[in-house]
Amino acid sequence: MHTRLIKVIAGVAALAAASVGLFSASASALPPGSPSSGLVSVTPATGVAATSITLAPPAGAACQGDSATGGYRWQTFIASASVDAGTLTYAGGAGPNAVAGAFVSPLVSTSGSVITDATTSVGTALLTGIPTFDFSAFAPGSIPSGAYNIGFACTLSNATTRFWQAPITVTNAPNFAFSFGAVPAAPVLATPLTAGNGTLAGTFTEAVAAPAVSGYTVTAIPTVGATVTTTLAAAATSFSLTGLVNGTSYAVRLLATNTVGNSPISNIVNGTPAVAAQPPVTNLVAAPAPNSAVLTWTPPAGTATVTGYTIGVSPTVAGAPFTIVGPASTFTVTGLLAGTTYTFTVTASYGAPDVGTPATVQLAPPGNAIITQDISVTRPFGGLVLTQVCARYGALPPEPASLGFSALGALGATGAGFAPTIDPARTVADPAFGQYPYPVDAAQVPNPTYPTHCALNMGTASLITSGTEAGKYFAVSGRLNQVTVVDTRDTDAGWVLSGSVTNFTSGSNTFSGNYLGWSPIASGDSGPTLEGYNQTTTAGPTVSPAFASGLTTSKVLGQAAPNVGLGIAVFDARLKLLIPVTANNGAYTATLTLSAI
Repeated sequence: MHTRLIKVIAGVAALAAASVGLFSASASALPPGSPSSGLVSVTPATGVAATSITLAPPAGAACQGDSATGGYRWQTFIASASVDAGTLTYAGGAGPNAVAGAFVSPLVSTSGSVITDATTSVGTALLTGIPTFDFSAFAPGSIPSGAYNIGFACTLSNATTRFWQAPITVTNAPNFAFSFGAVPAAPVLATPLTAGNGTLAGTFTEAVAAPAVSGYTVTAIPTVGATVTTTLAAAATSFSLTGLVNGTSYAVRLLATNTVGNSPISNIVNGTPAVAAQPPVTNLVAAPAPNSAVLTWTPPAGTATVTGYTIGVSPTVAGAPFTIVGPASTFTVTGLLAGTTYTFTVTASYGAPDVGTPATVQLAPPGNAIITQDISVTRPFGGLVLTQVCARYGALPPEPASLGFSALGALGATGAGFAPTIDPARTVADPAFGQYPYPVDAAQVPNPTYPTHCALNMGTASLITSGTEAGKYFAVSGRLNQVTVVDTRDTDAGWVLSGSVTNFTSGSNTFSGNYLGWSPIASGDSGPTLEGYNQTTTAGPTVSPAFASGLTTSKVLGQAAPNVGLGIAVFDARLKLLIPVTANNGAYTATLTLSAI
């Protein structure tokens, strides 16, 4: 019986491997992803045809149902690495179906039995009763050398529903041998390489491998000269090659290594090491003078030491190019023709191998007959100014219903507004309002304590009659009088516009100001200047009316970060107010105070 079984398996193996020479020791290790997680363990990790092998699925490996009630079976397979085990079918104990150009077979136990159509554990569907196996049942040479996957599959009506596997590598010269795992997949080099002074640096995508990658080898092959090689640790994803020849092109490649062997080589990326040019001088200016130009500049910001400068002139003049030895930041070029446009080039000089980057400027110098006019102007002191316009409102977007408020539609801008007052009783009109939004004195210095008062009548609240807040509160919404912040200070320190409210009172009756909330909107700010400066503002977060977290403590209405706060910014806000039903009836008032700091 054992002899006949060996012949059958040998015939199957010979048929499955009809196309020999398809696999090599450098084949990729892993096929498309398995639908089940975890690697199968192979013990021992290496061996020969007669080695008794224990194959164990991951802990808890189970089919979707058991054999007794669901008809599930578990199978074994060894298949070429190019085969997706999830596509295999099993029929009548004959093992997996053949795949053209690949080796596919069931495993054979050490007792000589083909391991197929095994039953799962009743109730748990676990793979149990797994026998040991070896490769002695396969005819010598029937399993070609190459990369394979070995493992278990769950089947229902012959189709694979779930599988687990592990990579192994087979060698068949001169005798059969196996080892757990496969050589790594080829790593992938990123492009381009980064060139430096005698160096090339790069990054790569780590190779997929089981067993894990133990290291990498990077090789740079020049068009002329010696090859440079370096090794990397397993965790590396970048490299730097040194000792290269500047100006020589190198073909860079790498391969990964694990205990099975070396991967195929990666893609090849070419690079040429070279000295990176140091940064140019900055702020190069050519000032006109009679038949001459006075050049000034700021030395380069690089770390290399500047040994001097070279001044080029086009069209050329006597003595050009000019050489300056040592530090300098100015040079006068003479002998120029009035009305002719010249291009001046200033290049810093360095000790080898550093080189400078040219900076250029153009100028047409005047003749000797010139007149001048000196211009002076005063930029006044600036300040941080906070203003408002009563009854002016910006457009507000719609808001969904919340906290018992019905859905609040979009509110458009209405009215031109009118002057605020300078007294809380709102009887004295503000005389400086005509300068809104930037009141200044005779010297054009702004008044940062602009004393404005505006009234806000939110009307009569309505009882909430539906939702989670029904019967608990009266609700009303309104709009904040539009607020403007102007920042013209010398220091662009940024600013924060915030506000807080007192409790609401009506005679001796009161309720918490925390029942007032707002939804701020940044309605506009100053756009980019000619030189590219752009004020950037953001509205503060929405504050919902709530007993413990409303507006009785200061909350942000809007703000600008340092270095983007200069200009004119406008803010609006939708206000929402809840009045507890426990509050007595009456006309309640509160004071909302806004400040910018």
